[in-house]
Amino acid sequence: MSPIWKMTIALIVLLQALPFHANGQVVTACAETPLLSGTDTSGLSKRIIDIEERVSSEGATYVVYFRGAQPELVVSEQFGEVGRATYSVRLINGSFKNYAALVYWYDYSSPVYMEDSRVISIQTDSFIVCNGARISGVAADDGRKIESTRLVNDILAIVSSEMGKRAR
Repeated sequence: MSPIWKMTIALIVLLQALPFHANGQVVTACAETPLLSGTDTSGLSKRIIDIEERVSSEGATYVVYFRGAQPELVVSEQFGEVGRATYSVRLINGSFKNYAALVYWYDYSSPVYMEDSRVISIQTDSFIVCNGARISGVAADDGRKIESTRLVNDILAIVSSEMGKRAR
């Protein structure tokens, strides 16, 4: 390997380690956030949000956990005919644009209403979003990576909107 290629690779590795993301801004709080590995709700108050609009074929649940008046964690489970997804989103400083997310995708062998329906695969995606841009994470595949980022943003938009309606 030529010295230029070695320097290029070293530079790429170095730049990926720096906290310069989201349109060139230094977003240290986001960059230092660890990937979400579980959902600890100790010390948080819980509020279930009823959403009238259907966002999945078999329904969904939305729960927001607060530390004082500030939302800290959003958990949603969305059910479909041949699978379900669970989203856990820890907000950074209460912001719906800065968060760490953990997504589980469960695929069923047949429609959920069939007697022999069972989970045949589980895929995960864990990532961090700063100022609305995904800056890191590990996904099962690129299609699910794009889809889970979009769906988490949709969930947060719905929850934020519902919280705003209730505050008025």
